[in-house]
Amino acid sequence: MSNILLFVFFLISILLYGKKEILKSYFSMSIIIAILITCLVYNFVIVPFTEYDPVFSRNQSFAWNYRNSMTHLFSMILVLANYFIFEKKGNFKYLHILVSTIFPLTYWLVFVSIGGLINFYPYFFMDVPVLGWGMTLIWLVILLSVFAFLGFLLFVTDRAMGKK
Repeated sequence: MSNILLFVFFLISILLYGKKEILKSYFSMSIIIAILITCLVYNFVIVPFTEYDPVFSRNQSFAWNYRNSMTHLFSMILVLANYFIFEKKGNFKYLHILVSTIFPLTYWLVFVSIGGLINFYPYFFMDVPVLGWGMTLIWLVILLSVFAFLGFLLFVTDRAMGKK
């Protein structure tokens, strides 16, 4: 999902090139955080805890594993390079932090709703029948807090770079 969001972001960036930097910066913060979290979860949670070796697994073809690993790493490098090299700094506002939580909230709402209909949840922290609504909502608060915290760090970094 975050790679689809990345594609939409770069398409919007091309269409708004040189215009509406403030509008583009809302998308920028959200995509940086989404891709960063995707990369971190894939590389530090999914791969180590599922005993899945993304490059040398005997159960999967080398090309599939290589492509999957590169997608999760290359996307983050691409987004960070785009931000640090091409984007105007100092545009992020406090409101951007709140806006950056829209994507994970929407994602959570859609997949918890669909999961309730088809009895399948893509992640353990969305599994309402197993965790119950109380614990599922606690995980949602944790998820949104992580997005907001990373948004704040990005906001501070952007402000510091914008003053140079």
